[in-house]
Amino acid sequence: MDNSYVKLTICIPTYNRKEKLLQCLDHLCPHITNEILVIVRDNASSNYNCKEEIQPYVHKYGIQYVRNDVNVGMEGNIAKCFEYCETKWLWILGDDDWINSSAVKLVLDAIEKNPQALFIKFNSYINSTTVGLDEFCLLMQPTYAFSNSYFISEGIHNLGIGKEDMIWHYKYMSTNIGQILRVLKHLISNAETECVFIKDSILEDHGGNISWSHLELVFSFLYVFDIFNEYKSKFKNNIFKCISRLSLAYIQGSNLPLKEKMYYAKIIVYKYGYINTLRYNLKQILSFYYNILINKH
Repeated sequence: MDNSYVKLTICIPTYNRKEKLLQCLDHLCPHITNEILVIVRDNASSNYNCKEEIQPYVHKYGIQYVRNDVNVGMEGNIAKCFEYCETKWLWILGDDDWINSSAVKLVLDAIEKNPQALFIKFNSYINSTTVGLDEFCLLMQPTYAFSNSYFISEGIHNLGIGKEDMIWHYKYMSTNIGQILRVLKHLISNAETECVFIKDSILEDHGGNISWSHLELVFSFLYVFDIFNEYKSKFKNNIFKCISRLSLAYIQGSNLPLKEKMYYAKIIVYKYGYINTLRYNLKQILSFYYNILINKH
């Protein structure tokens, strides 16, 4: 492959999921062009020899393999994909996600048409281009628009203008959504930055069986409220509303004892604010207490 033409890196972070990774590559590799570099970033897999298994794809399609010396965790591995990317554009593809037949063309067309965009989100509920933080927040008002925005395999990142913000990605890595918080920090400091939202889907299928608990996100989201506390008035009807609702849903669906469910719900309400909870999440908080106290669900 002639790397002088490469515009986009597709990086696949992986750990101990041989079959899923190979299926991901089977769907992706036939669509690779000379504008694309594919890198498998192995997080020190221990149950198989990842490098050996992907050799057929290395020889046939020119994909590259990088192995971490130690397991740095899922979020650490994702952050390394960003840090070591050498192209302007980066697409992180989950090792359990399958692209559809039109995905590569859609992505290449989008980055060609939007060279100034910081972030391009596919499978959006709307086709839109936002400028600055206020317009981004406005687009996040529908209930789960923000959570959809950080589904990593559907987002394309412009590191030509955003790589200097990696400090925020690493600083907020424990939130499990460091890549989108990096976008928010950039928008806060750069009022003219564009983000592009496209309704077209680029995935045929994505893995439904996560190897971690949704409850982990609840603990992570508590920190998000603190990080952006000074923007509470701006985030109250979009980003904070979303993570508050998700947190209540994850707490309710967890195996935590009743006392702990009530404890964490109390913290979420406190972080979000009592007035904001009553104004934007009244139905959700009433449903939460009804289900855990009366319906026992």
